[in-house]
Amino acid sequence: MQTESGDGTSKKAQQYHSRHPSPCLCFSRRNRQGERDPQLRHPAGLDSDIAVGSALDMYAKCGSLVQSREVFDQMPKHNSITWNVLIMAYGMHGLGKEAMSLLEDMFAAREVRPNDVTFIAAFAACSHSGLVSEGLDLFYSMRDEHGMEPTAEHYACIVDLLSRAGQLDRARHIIEEEMKPGIDQTGAWSSLLGACRVHQNVELGEIAANHLFRLEPNVASHYVLLSNIYSAAGLWEKADGVRKKMKEGREEGAWL
Repeated sequence: MQTESGDGTSKKAQQYHSRHPSPCLCFSRRNRQGERDPQLRHPAGLDSDIAVGSALDMYAKCGSLVQSREVFDQMPKHNSITWNVLIMAYGMHGLGKEAMSLLEDMFAAREVRPNDVTFIAAFAACSHSGLVSEGLDLFYSMRDEHGMEPTAEHYACIVDLLSRAGQLDRARHIIEEEMKPGIDQTGAWSSLLGACRVHQNVELGEIAANHLFRLEPNVASHYVLLSNIYSAAGLWEKADGVRKKMKEGREEGAWL
């Protein structure tokens, strides 16, 4: 039985988030430069859209979201890159609702059409903030409202969203029943396998791993994850069997 923290977040969910952090790097030197450079503090003094975009990207990556929004709001016009950078920044720093609000602003402005990256950024924001229903609604609106077919990356994001929330069976349903033939399922099954390790779901972990063994037979991390799932469940013989299989494969050829 899962225990919950004071804010209602399960310990397993917290564990998943701690092991799968947002890929955000902040270079302090660049941050200090931005703080003391008046042209970066006041984007009206910049000579080109490229410089403005660079300032926006710098502030966003360093977590200076107030400055990022100031730069964004002072731009005379926006393109898909500037919208995406700010949506991604909000998501990276756990501000999923703000990211979704900005996405709605983008839709309403009709200034530029959302692209694949726009939806990936929004799904990531939902995933790291636990906005499951919002993420799913957006996912199904891609085709119905925006005329875009979800790619393998979009499906992987949705599987990650559901997996982080502990909805593993629904994530499996998305992969097996909703992904169109020909779309690469590797990323989606990988997300699900990682979640099975956290949520200690042996049966579904085996299913995900077997798909990955077929799709990427020479990727060692898939075998390691399944072995860890077995070990955590006390299934030592099965864990040893997976490690032996991995060792045999390593002796036969190259591994990634």
